[in-house]
Amino acid sequence: MNGRRRGLAPVTSLPFVPTMLRPLPNPVTPFANETLDSYRHRLAAANQTGFRTMHNPSRWLQCPLNELERLEILSGQPRTTLLWALPELRRHAPDVVAPPEVFIFNTRAACDLCS
Repeated sequence: MNGRRRGLAPVTSLPFVPTMLRPLPNPVTPFANETLDSYRHRLAAANQTGFRTMHNPSRWLQCPLNELERLEILSGQPRTTLLWALPELRRHAPDVVAPPEVFIFNTRAACDLCS
């Protein structure tokens, strides 16, 4: 040996980023062309939780996920279902083909009697 000390190799893994999300117990299917706020309100009401929990579940930790990824985890709905039903989320996944009704521009809140 040449007298040099060999230390531990430096850690090269990515930093730990906690995600404070888990699926809600009562899944809610979005209606076609429903607004994002309407879907969040219906999902919160079905699970008896606050509307703010849908946006950021922790007061101290910021969620690194975008809106589509958060709703996919919280609602338990497949990504394509959310993208096809909620036009506001389509900007998060440009790789997914839009549904045939892409020319319908009237997004709306879900009817209280229907939901």
